[in-house]
Amino acid sequence: MCIIINYRGIDVSTSFYNDACNQVLEFKIFLAKKYMVPLSLINWEHISEYMNELIKNQQLIVQSTNATDKFSGLTKFIDDRFLIIVNTSPKINNSRLRFTLTHELMHIILHHSELDLGFKIKLQPRFANISKKERELQADFAANDLLMSSWLIKDRMSKGYSFERLKDSFQVSWSAMQTRLHNYLVFEIGIDFDDARKLTNQYRYYNDKTICSYVAARDEFIHYFVDFCEIPCPPSIEDIESETINLLPVGGYLNHLGIELIRNDIENVLLNQLTDLAV
Repeated sequence: MCIIINYRGIDVSTSFYNDACNQVLEFKIFLAKKYMVPLSLINWEHISEYMNELIKNQQLIVQSTNATDKFSGLTKFIDDRFLIIVNTSPKINNSRLRFTLTHELMHIILHHSELDLGFKIKLQPRFANISKKERELQADFAANDLLMSSWLIKDRMSKGYSFERLKDSFQVSWSAMQTRLHNYLVFEIGIDFDDARKLTNQYRYYNDKTICSYVAARDEFIHYFVDFCEIPCPPSIEDIESETINLLPVGGYLNHLGIELIRNDIENVLLNQLTDLAV
């Protein structure tokens, strides 16, 4: 199922989102091998170390400026090296600065090929003619995925992390964490855009961990279909209604799950769908 949503005035599809994340996966593998760490544990420290090596090798210059809050950073290729300019005004906290540096590095990885930085991605031809806004979105999606991996999100939310603890564990800002979670729910799980916004708002502002139960249940759902039913799990709950309904022993799923989901609007919808299919 291909989801298309209007994101910052641009129609964004799951394939567009996946393109950015798949491209950065190659970079993650490169960093994991370079620093001999598990792929899932790549974090800001490894990104920072790589950028410092580029600076030491005179392939990258990072220049700070004191600008208004609206400016975060930009990247240019000048005199055979990359120049990243970042806003380091007192109003810019370290979390935002880390994201900006990662975002600009993703521009270099995804959209520039002027210089060999020890890592060379096979750029997709379709990236050549995308708009400036689309390039910015790609860099955002890639930076989010690099700093906050899906695996760690699932692992920590399954353990019941609060929103604040989750964002602190990734060393990112409140807004960056919420944006990453929203994208994760919409593009990677297939939750409705507005429902995802409701879940993330409740998690951030009211410490409502319904979203954690949903993420944990989603993993159990996939495990049930793959290991017990020996058939692929549908990519989203909505697809269950249109794919091989008669083949899915959904009635046994709730018993297998062994947990009682919190009865709120979102999960009532989920339970109703499963109950309807089990009849």
